[in-house]
Amino acid sequence: HRDLHSFPTRRSSDLRNKVEHFGAVDSLLAVQASVSKMVSFLVDFVEEAFEQESLEEEESLIADVRSMLGNCDAVVKQRWKEIQDQVDKQYSSIECPTCQQKALSADGGTVKCLFCNYAADSKSAADEYVSNILGFHSRYATEKDGDDWPLTTCPDCGSETFVTQVPGPYDTHNSYCFNCGQEYQAGELETCYDCGELYDPGEEKGHHICTDCFRARVNKDD
Repeated sequence: HRDLHSFPTRRSSDLRNKVEHFGAVDSLLAVQASVSKMVSFLVDFVEEAFEQESLEEEESLIADVRSMLGNCDAVVKQRWKEIQDQVDKQYSSIECPTCQQKALSADGGTVKCLFCNYAADSKSAADEYVSNILGFHSRYATEKDGDDWPLTTCPDCGSETFVTQVPGPYDTHNSYCFNCGQEYQAGELETCYDCGELYDPGEEKGHHICTDCFRARVNKDD
């Protein structure tokens, strides 16, 4: 495989040669557009052309590039032109903990960002989101201060990858599972008085007891 540090790009070489040998200078917007297309191409090229095992030594470099992709307006605009249709087809999208673009989606335990091609298992992605996006770094310190740790059990798949403080409209908090991809809007879930877990009450709002705990009570009475 080719070394990522020295991977040649024809367009960037052309631009450099024009400046060095002919004194020709493209407009700033033209250069930005060309470089943006090149960067977007390389993001996908690395994902498709290299095996993950062969990139271990470059992982730090790749992570740095992904984290900076969202900081360049020209790159962001170009990239979104290319991925918008794909993102729209996703069941739901959430901010990526690496590039911070709302192009991340989870499906069956696999988490992938269409903007920067960040990929991780559901637990790692949830932990990184809580840390990088929400700014929570210590469960002990958070709960000691009387706040709720924003990571709990998903009421749908039972995985400990359910983030409960996803920023929503008007300072509300939505919830999202990084394992099954299920998303809930603010106010859709209730906390069970018996087990303390979140659950979807459906049409039976206000009872504050989940189905499992309700059945347990019935069986106990019998």
